Amino acid sequence: MRFRTAAFTLAALCLSSAAYADDCAAPMAATLNGAKKPHSLTTTSTSAGAATTGHAVWTGTQFFVEVGGKWLLTRETAAQIADAMADNMKSAKITCHAGGSEAVNGQAAAVYDIHVVNDGSASDNRVWVAKAGNVLLKSQVKLDTGDVILSLYDYKNFAPPKVYATHF
Repeated sequence: MRFRTAAFTLAALCLSSAAYADDCAAPMAATLNGAKKPHSLTTTSTSAGAATTGHAVWTGTQFFVEVGGKWLLTRETAAQIADAMADNMKSAKITCHAGGSEAVNGQAAAVYDIHVVNDGSASDNRVWVAKAGNVLLKSQVKLDTGDVILSLYDYKNFAPPKVYATHF
């Protein structure tokens, strides 16, 4: 479930009311804007040198995740996911710094480096925020375990799967 861990970690840092400093307003706003828009997500997790790719689709009301080649509809609603993330991040210490500009799939993006410490663990994150549209285009989460999770967001191609199992 590394995909969910990455999504929760990144979204939680931006949705929480935890203590944060520096340049956190822009990536927080981009995450909130993106959460309101249907999108698909392709995530590559690397652990101990082995890479795994996963996919997800957010329709605006439903969250589908591909696990082991099969699509599943999550039980949690968007509100439940946001509440759980906010609860988990109440004690987090978050620091953000603007890191320049880059293009992601031809779109201009502002880059932010974000450090999160929570419950004895830490992650170093980098997010690419679209200059037009103010949503996340890409994120990279480096967990203190050494695992790295790279996510690409697509706000144009987000059709839900036609065949899926309900709830996991």
